[in-house]
Amino acid sequence: MLINKLYNAPAFRFSFLFSIGIIAGRDILFAPLVLTVLIIFCLIFLIKEKNESTKLIIVSMIVVLSGIAKSNYDFHHLEKNSVLNLRSNYSDIYLKGVVTDLPEKKGDKVNFKLDSECLMSGGDTINISGTFLVTVKQSKEISGGSGIIVPEAGDRVIIFGDMADAPEETNPGEFNYRNYLYLNDIDKIFKVHFFDDINIKDGGNLSFFNRNLIIPARKYAIENINSNIGGSEAAFLNGLVTGYRTDIPREMKEDFVKAGVMHILAVSGLNVAYVIIILSFILGMLRIKLTIKIILYALSLLFYTYFTGATASIIRAVIMGTLMLLVLIVQRKINFYNIIGVSALIILAADARQLFNPGFILSYASVLSIIFFMDLLNHNFEYFSRKRKGVSLVLNNILLLILSGIAAQLGVLPATTMYFSKISLAGVAANLAAIPLSNFSLALGFFQIIAGVFSSYLCSLVAGVNTLLLKFQLWLIHGLASLKYSYVEISGVTLPEVVVFYIVLFCIVTACRKNLYPRILVSIFVICAALLFAGLAEKNLSVTYLSIGNADCTHIETPDGSNILIDAGIENPYNHSNSTRVVPYLKYKRAGDIDLLVLTSDVSKDFRVLKNLTDNFIVHKVIFDNTEGLGIDAENLLAEHKIQYTDIRDVDKISGFGNVRIYFLKSPAVKSFMVKLIYGNTSFLFPGRSEKESETEFIKIYNELLKSDILKAAKYGSDKSTSQEFLKAVKPNACVVTASGSGAQNLPSRNTLERIRNEGIRIIRTDLYNAVTFESDGRSIILKR
Repeated sequence: MLINKLYNAPAFRFSFLFSIGIIAGRDILFAPLVLTVLIIFCLIFLIKEKNESTKLIIVSMIVVLSGIAKSNYDFHHLEKNSVLNLRSNYSDIYLKGVVTDLPEKKGDKVNFKLDSECLMSGGDTINISGTFLVTVKQSKEISGGSGIIVPEAGDRVIIFGDMADAPEETNPGEFNYRNYLYLNDIDKIFKVHFFDDINIKDGGNLSFFNRNLIIPARKYAIENINSNIGGSEAAFLNGLVTGYRTDIPREMKEDFVKAGVMHILAVSGLNVAYVIIILSFILGMLRIKLTIKIILYALSLLFYTYFTGATASIIRAVIMGTLMLLVLIVQRKINFYNIIGVSALIILAADARQLFNPGFILSYASVLSIIFFMDLLNHNFEYFSRKRKGVSLVLNNILLLILSGIAAQLGVLPATTMYFSKISLAGVAANLAAIPLSNFSLALGFFQIIAGVFSSYLCSLVAGVNTLLLKFQLWLIHGLASLKYSYVEISGVTLPEVVVFYIVLFCIVTACRKNLYPRILVSIFVICAALLFAGLAEKNLSVTYLSIGNADCTHIETPDGSNILIDAGIENPYNHSNSTRVVPYLKYKRAGDIDLLVLTSDVSKDFRVLKNLTDNFIVHKVIFDNTEGLGIDAENLLAEHKIQYTDIRDVDKISGFGNVRIYFLKSPAVKSFMVKLIYGNTSFLFPGRSEKESETEFIKIYNELLKSDILKAAKYGSDKSTSQEFLKAVKPNACVVTASGSGAQNLPSRNTLERIRNEGIRIIRTDLYNAVTFESDGRSIILKR
């Protein structure tokens, strides 16, 4: 059944092959001339070839090569004046451009998109092109007026501030904000410090379509919902109707993720269905020719696409809706796989980068899984193909709603786990309630906006009813998300694991009585093979120096699978590197247990760090600089979690972590201590908080033991540490410097870097290269990242 439908869906096959080409062309740059010649040769062979099977192969090659060419262009081609050709950071410069969308106001901050025209600095003007995300933030509230002028869509402005690249993934498992903005056509960010630094030159600089239709309609709809409903309920409804999700609180998004209903915030198929229903109702009352109806449908759907922000999910739904209407009009049988393929081809042909956009992936994964599962049910179970009436029809539709919700969740499970690191256990129950209720709220939202044009009383009446419904939905979702076992966290999902999941899922759901046991055996074999392959991988020592600014954290994975941390970042009101960087990284690495934690900093500053770690992981042993200032809170915490802890003065050497030896170097004359890690013939030295005077003392006591392959610079590369004499004693091949690279402290110090270079030692800075990992097999060390 499925094979037949795919055979009759060439667009689906072509979109699959086109996607393979896009994936290949993203990371490998091919010469345009070579690709052009290959495509021409394929076309010549296609014309001359008579064998149908060979023709199919040649056509497939042409589609793949076209995907490679499109991907090469979209990912690697830059216009000469593109802002991406400029270096990342420029401070105190003027930027001129046009605001392209409604500014997003939140508290004391305003964000807006700006199509750039030129940069001005020091009397020089550089003509540029590219889109900026501009952020204006100051302590004064923007809602009260006070002379603050916020630009509107279409305003040409000159702004003064700092240009920079968006933050990227600095440690494995972190959110790559730069890539997220890039996939959404935003090239760089620009920070304006005061609203006085915005000079509005003129307005009305958008296209006629945007200036007179899209922006006014979008602004009216958002203001209508905010003024008649307000609060979190308005933010929720705006997300449903207009795609405007800026006002949705972070806590609400977390609840939606935990409850497994994040997908209902995506403007997609149901919105398009309502637009079509409204149009059908209006056009049904008028005697209009079929061709004119089709044109009106197409124009209305095009308008709604741009009205909601033209995201991948809404474009997919609009294209599919339009194609389905055309198929029904010409009275042909609908092949959903073909329609999905056409929509995907159109989106990817316009922008190949969308293939890597989470919205695109989640949208298509959910639709495909629903269609696939519904086909299986109708084909294999006669119960679902029967015609029903009355109560039986209602019950059947409810059952289908539940099954389609389960199907959608199964289809997007790997993707949601990769992006949100959570699997909702309350998802089925939440979707059973949230989907129909949100659909009803969506319908009322449309009615409210339309009613507002004719009658403010009717509009407020509809809004009042919808407010109660929205409140109930948010209360229900929050309640389900707050349950103890509403979700489980699974981080660090890899591509091989995703492939294994889909293979096993396909084998099970397509099984029938005849092949059930063979399918089960195949599934077991695939799982065992994946586990065996993972187990056969050689276990080496892995040392990762995290990039967390002016703070330290080194994660050591030993050959026996133990996890050791040397420092764990900082946690205080001004620095949250432990909770925002270290904990997410460890979850990504699936480090459920921390077998040894060594803290070289002042113990009185580490309570919040300890609290975060014990809240998220099982900590077995902690070694402190000293335990005298531990404090009652820390002692209670350690006792509660039954954690063994030791003063550095009471330990000299630890071994047993897969033949790894750990030496603790100390002296009664200095307060700091050093840690040396030895595995086979390779070694790593961690000098902690040692300064030049301490280094001199350690040279006198340990001398030869200090020699190490990899040295971590003390105190974030401060000039107070890493003396020339110490470098000569350690004789490292590489020196890792963990620092922010900016700020008032000016770390790392130029003097320190110069001393390291003078000794011929390779410098590896986490502020430039992000987190770095060294892997040792006991004989040599390889830099992995």
